[in-house]
Amino acid sequence: MNTKKVLILGNYWPHVRGGHRISPLLRNLSSYGYDPILITMWPKEMPKLKPCDEYSIIYADELNLENVFKYLFDKLRILNFLKKNSIESEPQFDTKQKRRSSLLIYMSYALGRIRKFIASLLFIPDEYNLSLFRIKRLANEFLKDNKVDLILTEFPIIFHLAGSSISKKYSLPWIADFVDPWADNFNYPHGFLRQKLDRFIQKSSLSPAAAVVTVSPVWQENNLFYNSNSLCIEHSFREELPPKNEPLEKINILYAGRIYPEIQDHKLFFKLLKNYLNKVPKLEDMLKVKFVGEGANEDMLRLSDSFGLGGCIEIGSRVDPKTLSRLKEDADLLMIYCTNSSKDGWYTSKLFDYIGANRPILAMGHNENNIIADFILKNNLGYFVHDDHTFSKLFDDMIRRVEHSMQFHNLSSEAFVSSFHESKMTERFTRLFDTVIEEYE
Repeated sequence: MNTKKVLILGNYWPHVRGGHRISPLLRNLSSYGYDPILITMWPKEMPKLKPCDEYSIIYADELNLENVFKYLFDKLRILNFLKKNSIESEPQFDTKQKRRSSLLIYMSYALGRIRKFIASLLFIPDEYNLSLFRIKRLANEFLKDNKVDLILTEFPIIFHLAGSSISKKYSLPWIADFVDPWADNFNYPHGFLRQKLDRFIQKSSLSPAAAVVTVSPVWQENNLFYNSNSLCIEHSFREELPPKNEPLEKINILYAGRIYPEIQDHKLFFKLLKNYLNKVPKLEDMLKVKFVGEGANEDMLRLSDSFGLGGCIEIGSRVDPKTLSRLKEDADLLMIYCTNSSKDGWYTSKLFDYIGANRPILAMGHNENNIIADFILKNNLGYFVHDDHTFSKLFDDMIRRVEHSMQFHNLSSEAFVSSFHESKMTERFTRLFDTVIEEYE
């Protein structure tokens, strides 16, 4: 079998977006007849990966314009003032405060808005835009002496722009892969005019792509990336754990991953748990809930203490992969939050990590009208809890199983779970690669 070469442009390291997509491709593409070459940015403070047989990496030092912007403001002693005094939304004051300091506060508010406006003008299409020229230069240098069959681009956006330019220059087929929306992001940080500009850049740059891949069928159906040849390839998991089929002795619930207090309603779980404990206090002796990951901080501890749940709640920081695997093995339920973004077609990668763990998933949310809850319920992956009734129904059953030493395990099939393994995801990508290359020849 003749090995084909694919040039991948995208960020890759363990702690930023994109790694969970690029990493499995780099590990597995060689098994499917493709030789991957990655051009990536790398923060200076992080150690570079060692070369290996499965792939090659070409590094460009990260140049983050946001960091440059902050540095300049710090030097001018402006940024600290703005951070200290700026107000993101227009403030409300009582009469006494208005008389005393309204002018200063409104000036601070205005300066904060100016800072955000300047940033929106500079960060086009994103804060890595100064690195675009470096990425293109490295790609040009590589392609002068090396032949590739395909270009694949990942996050951040500048890599898609580089891919569009390089594809045109060298007449190479190009596939753009998106794990997050671009201009139509539910959490879009800029104003209306900037969004229109981003949509224009997105449409003009992506329309020539041979294909656009997304992680959400909703985004594919809505043609969110302005390309007629789009398809969905979901996230994947690397590690598959054996199902937990032994009888329940305790109820161990785990939330593993980054905590986003700004979009996740953790109060919902604490409130429902507190209400249930008031009615069924014996649960407290049977229950242990663990939160581990970035963002699990003092705010979460204070929230837990405010509900009087310190006895059954543990909150910790990020853990290493080995420890995380052990925690998943011990867990009886894996918790996930259905945020507002879920209604917009947003599949979090955490969902697929949980699928690989072969543990029932406890989805928390206010409304069943979201794709995560629907996906979990449709495929017998777990439970959706949104009020006292659904919470009580689930935990009544779990207590019964503990008291009678009954099993509690996932109902989804082995074939369904294994279909989301990273090797299957890579296989779907390579089928697309083969089709695109064949059509381009």
